[in-house]
Amino acid sequence: MKIHLLRSSSFSKESYTEVLMLLKTVSGGPLKFIACPELGHRSLWRKEEELRKEYQGRVSQLAGSYSSDEREEKESTFMEWSDLFNLCSIYRETYKIPEEEFVIFLTPIPNPNFWFCSFADQSKDIFIHTDEWGEYLPCSSVYPIAYLVMSQVLQKLFYGSVGRKLEQSHEEPKGCMNDFCREKAQILFKLRTADICPDCIDGMVEVGVQGDIINQAIALFELVRKEMLFRQRFKQLPSRMHISKGNVIHLVDYQNKVIDLSPLEKTIYFLFLRHPEGIIISKRGELKPEIESIYKKLNVYSPKESSSENYESLKEFTEKFTESVDLLVITKENSFSEKVSRINRKLVDELGEETAKYYAIGGKGTKVRHVLLDRNLITCDSNVFDKVG
Repeated sequence: MKIHLLRSSSFSKESYTEVLMLLKTVSGGPLKFIACPELGHRSLWRKEEELRKEYQGRVSQLAGSYSSDEREEKESTFMEWSDLFNLCSIYRETYKIPEEEFVIFLTPIPNPNFWFCSFADQSKDIFIHTDEWGEYLPCSSVYPIAYLVMSQVLQKLFYGSVGRKLEQSHEEPKGCMNDFCREKAQILFKLRTADICPDCIDGMVEVGVQGDIINQAIALFELVRKEMLFRQRFKQLPSRMHISKGNVIHLVDYQNKVIDLSPLEKTIYFLFLRHPEGIIISKRGELKPEIESIYKKLNVYSPKESSSENYESLKEFTEKFTESVDLLVITKENSFSEKVSRINRKLVDELGEETAKYYAIGGKGTKVRHVLLDRNLITCDSNVFDKVG
């Protein structure tokens, strides 16, 4: 079963891609998530702008019914459910998408009912509101958005209509996909458990929802649940760090999460880990032998056999190696600072700002900079911490 994912012009391409990739991590089941082509998005956005203007015109005609503040808010931010589903229908007609396939529109534009998602009664069209999740949840908005995409597909297959959903969903939250959460803050509990209760599973099977679809949804929900718990643990204590024999950085207590750094980034990061007292950036030239030693351990040249070709390859490798080290230690070059910034950005992206402070290279400018993490939390099977010489 194909599910076509569309985005509003005001929902970033980067976030859209992340949602799509997260949904695709649970591939292997019947649900196949399809990206909208750029050409399709451009024509969709033109129609989106037309519908927004039409909506603003309707609000203006009813100006006497609203205060000036209410009118200004409605004119600038809302779209009706019918307009959101209309965009799905237009895309469906343009690309000849069969009625049994889903079309889902992701948008930060709220609707007058303030629902954060819904499916259409007469078609397999869905909208998901993508904004404001950061105010309620300790994780990237990509996770709740992907969760809602999957849950709305299941609910459409299960309930069929919004009226039936309102009648049968759980008024009192129990941590089930079918809890009816009236506020975004209430969905926190649902995402923490990321479950489908036994009664709802039985009900879905009875109406003909495939078991493989249910299993695929549960697999995604489990990813979301782990991320939620993962982020919550982050706010309590830093994890132990283990550096493997192959110099892979694992955060042991965060589900063995891997921090993916390039060899040059690892060289700098391991250098800081070797110096808990910190490093004065402007004096990094004094650490050239240590930098060279670490980088060499991360870049072992080992040709299979001796030949003139391998000699030339070794020569080229040595020249590039020397150039890279020199760029790191020459004060007038920015290579070192750029790598530090890139390391810190990766850590924030992976761990969030609150937790990244334990692992990031702290401090500013050329003054003393250091990694806060207690070195007693670090274990290492590699030789990168061996003494130089």
